[in-house]
Amino acid sequence: MSNKVITFLVVLFAVTGLIIFVAKTTSVVKTDAPQAQEQAKEAAVTPAPATPAETKSEEPVAASETPAATTETPATAADAESILGDDAPLTGDKEAVEAAKAEETAEKKAPAPLTPESFPALPTAPTTDSAPTGTAGSNSLLAPSAAMEIDMDNALAERSIGDVDAPVTVIEYASMTCPHCARFHNDILPIVKQRLIDTGKLRLIFRDYPLDTHALKAAMMARCLDRARYFQLVEVIFKQQTSWIKGTDPLIGLKQLGALAGMEPAYVDTCVANPQLQQFVLAGMQEGQQKYKIKATPTFIFNNGAEQFEGDKNPEDFDEIVEKLMKKKGK
Repeated sequence: MSNKVITFLVVLFAVTGLIIFVAKTTSVVKTDAPQAQEQAKEAAVTPAPATPAETKSEEPVAASETPAATTETPATAADAESILGDDAPLTGDKEAVEAAKAEETAEKKAPAPLTPESFPALPTAPTTDSAPTGTAGSNSLLAPSAAMEIDMDNALAERSIGDVDAPVTVIEYASMTCPHCARFHNDILPIVKQRLIDTGKLRLIFRDYPLDTHALKAAMMARCLDRARYFQLVEVIFKQQTSWIKGTDPLIGLKQLGALAGMEPAYVDTCVANPQLQQFVLAGMQEGQQKYKIKATPTFIFNNGAEQFEGDKNPEDFDEIVEKLMKKKGK
């Protein structure tokens, strides 16, 4: 074969191969084009997740600005309680929160400080009880310290307010640690006193029905005070009930209350340890159980059992019973 023929065939094969390569390339480009267009459309509709660098503010921070703290520490124990609650787990600055909670626990163990201004005295009630005994006979709670020796005649005497000749007599059995009794003395008795006791319709006799040893000690301490100021101290005990009973030793809180009445701590210790007085209070409780079937505090016995009710009552309940019993007597 001549050289011209060989050269012609080589050129022919080269051209043919080039044509085939171009044809395949064009086909691939046409096939991929719709997919690329579709991806471009999706990119325009759904924004891609931002990277940390993209989320950073482009505005410069002023030199006077201080970055916000990552945790907040409660300013007081009360704030800590509102955030954590009693059983909630610790959050935020662990050491600061635990310190606040420890402070709160310490406050609960120690009775709150008490001042004379905290306890407005009951208005002076008309009473026919015998003259007060003891060395602290002032109408104010802020009186000189009582003698260390207990006046048992005074301690065992009946405690009452109102006219002994009133047509209706109510005996209240109450415990110094009973919240319903506290509500009666704090909210209801002042109204009943104004409407019924001060008007001569009702006489109230107070009898202790201690539900626990703390109530027993409070009852005994109050009875060691002279009768003229007995109901003033009872009111103070009920008004501060949640304060003095919350400590690890409620007797400490009672001594603070007694101090406002001029009672030395040692005198209170002597009082609450007196076996005769303790037996007297417990015997009165037992009598109420046997005679009136008392099962709860407060319980009110009208005219030796003519009417009886227990628990939370309103002034209107007393009005109704007093009017009913007065009609029976023709009053």
